[in-house]
Amino acid sequence: AGDRQGLNETLVTALTISGGVFVLVCLGSAALSFVLPPFFGLTGTSRDLFVKVLLLSGAAVGVTFPNRVLGAYLCGLQRFDLYSFIGVINAAFRALLFVFVLDQGWGVVGCGAVSLGVAMFAFCVYGFSVRQVDPALRLNCAMASVRRARELFTFSAFVFVHQCGDYLRFHLDSFVIARWLNMGLVTTFNIAARLIDYMRNINQGMMGPLMTRM
Repeated sequence: AGDRQGLNETLVTALTISGGVFVLVCLGSAALSFVLPPFFGLTGTSRDLFVKVLLLSGAAVGVTFPNRVLGAYLCGLQRFDLYSFIGVINAAFRALLFVFVLDQGWGVVGCGAVSLGVAMFAFCVYGFSVRQVDPALRLNCAMASVRRARELFTFSAFVFVHQCGDYLRFHLDSFVIARWLNMGLVTTFNIAARLIDYMRNINQGMMGPLMTRM
């Protein structure tokens, strides 16, 4: 529609909302660090390790929300090549760093730090890419609007329900195993689950451009 102002307002509003979600996720992780250790029966050094990983992972998950907004913007501009390239680079970068930190003996805390660092790096790369692809874009906090937020929530409420259902389908198993069997078994289970995730990612990568066209 050539509505440059509307596009700027929508992106700024979406980034503002995702920034708020980032803060809520971090606060939620901090709260869960008191609740979950006794729920899973963790004490002593196991509890301390769990809390550290939970806080790092929570912050990493929080950063993915603004990352997804910027990634969606790139897809909206039909730059699936850049979006996919950044995803591949991040995945490879994170895998190499995982191997490095484990080789150095930094354990799961090191892996949590890598996840957070790579997520923050991805945010910078997405932001730079958006600027390069759309030089006319103007970002100003004052552009965030209640009207645009209402438009976004009208659509995203349905997407949120769908995503929650999808997440419960594919990630609730680990929670059940950790609570009622043994937390150590989650690792074994996740090896197989991760292979299935790769197939789902390939599917989504092929369907993404087609869905926008449809």
